[in-house]
Amino acid sequence: MREALGMNMETPSKEAIKKFWLLGEFLSLGTGVKNKKVARDLKQRQEKLANYKSQVANLRKKLQEDLEQDENEKPVE
Repeated sequence: MREALGMNMETPSKEAIKKFWLLGEFLSLGTGVKNKKVARDLKQRQEKLANYKSQVANLRKKLQEDLEQDENEKPVE
């Protein structure tokens, strides 16, 4: 936890406690956010985008495998 705040084990305890306390006070100033419902069309777009990304990834993988296979099948001269 100290490293996340830019400290190490050699940092004096007093300084570490001060920084943790300050962080706690800062975080307590925040307010919660209510989650809003996502529109149906945005969910559909998200699903389509995920499907598209999956297909592109599969295509890249297949192309890479084909290239590797072609390189392995080339005769050695």
